[in-house]
Amino acid sequence: MNKKAVITGANRGIGKCFAMKCAQKGYDLLLIARDNGMLEECFKEIKSKYTVDVTIISADLSKPEDVKALVLKISEDTSIELLINNAGFAIPSFFIESDIEAQMDMVRVHNEALLRLTRAVLPIMKNNRKGAIINVSSTLAYIPFVTNSVYCASKAFINVFSDILQREVKGYGILVQALNPGRTKTDFYNRAAFQNVEKTNPKNKEISPEAVVDISFRKLGKSVVVIPGLNNKMMILFKKITANMIMKKKGIK
Repeated sequence: MNKKAVITGANRGIGKCFAMKCAQKGYDLLLIARDNGMLEECFKEIKSKYTVDVTIISADLSKPEDVKALVLKISEDTSIELLINNAGFAIPSFFIESDIEAQMDMVRVHNEALLRLTRAVLPIMKNNRKGAIINVSSTLAYIPFVTNSVYCASKAFINVFSDILQREVKGYGILVQALNPGRTKTDFYNRAAFQNVEKTNPKNKEISPEAVVDISFRKLGKSVVVIPGLNNKMMILFKKITANMIMKKKGIK
């Protein structure tokens, strides 16, 4: 039985690059995303280049019934060696003005679905005495980015959870990583949710999603929290020092 990778948000950006890299590494794939059309395009591209088996599932991870169905499918597949929780989105709004159900959908995708899928694969990896889980967080986990309070908080949750989980499962041969990409050359940062990112993380400092994925695999097992790119590391260090000062100056505490 060949090793298998499960990837959420696999239809574009970093998720698609993970899918391509995993196929190159010989993993069979279970690719999950909400947009079935883009998922089918990803399927065709992978099959045109690699001989691995690829299964695609269109699912909305904000819907409990979709997540439950995925958990049932995944928990029965003993070939899973890699889980990449990459699905995510952002909603630009001051929390006081936001649609709370939309914000809760984001938490369900970023946190609840991640927890449930992770919990589903852990017994498999424990029994096999090997496996890896990559949880895609964000450099915004470290930055109080106004109008994205829930997004930033949900990403900080991923970092803390991943750090503690690695301590709990290390003895079973399971590796855990919290990948914190900054501004990346994908459509994600072109959305309204991040219209002010240019001020703190200029577009000319973007790195490619392929580079993010390469760094993730290279650092797997060496560090739990991974921040691709020197500029991102320096930005986080700077923000930790100055964030509170800036927020107070703007009257937002």
